[in-house]
Amino acid sequence: MLAFRFFIFLFLFVGSLTGHAAFSAGVTPASDLPLVSGSQLQEKLNKAKTPVVLDFWATWCAPCKVYGPVVAEVSKAYQGKMVFYRVDASDFSNDKLVQKYSLQSLPVVLVIVKGKIVERWEGVLKKTDLQSKLDKVMVRYGKPALK
Repeated sequence: MLAFRFFIFLFLFVGSLTGHAAFSAGVTPASDLPLVSGSQLQEKLNKAKTPVVLDFWATWCAPCKVYGPVVAEVSKAYQGKMVFYRVDASDFSNDKLVQKYSLQSLPVVLVIVKGKIVERWEGVLKKTDLQSKLDKVMVRYGKPALK
């Protein structure tokens, strides 16, 4: 029921933003990050030797379209230290993931280490704030990123 209310809210919210500049600008989420869905994600998480960063977004989400390129750009500094994936929350094959991770707003970035969520950031972060948070994750769960 919660997921149903979430999607109703999103439908109404998107309807109010259809004239927003981000929609008309033709901005799309960053294609630099691999897109995963459904059981494919669980397989990637099971094989991960480093922290996994999941960028949950949706095709209709204006903030996601702005934030996706930021996450993709920041990910370059963590190559070999973290793995980054995008997950389209609006793809019906990801409904179970949306429920599993209790997504109620977008964008959401999750950091998963050994199958457990160790960090969760909702909304759009500035590039420097995202880097700072990821650096803290690396100190705790891996090797610090080179600047």
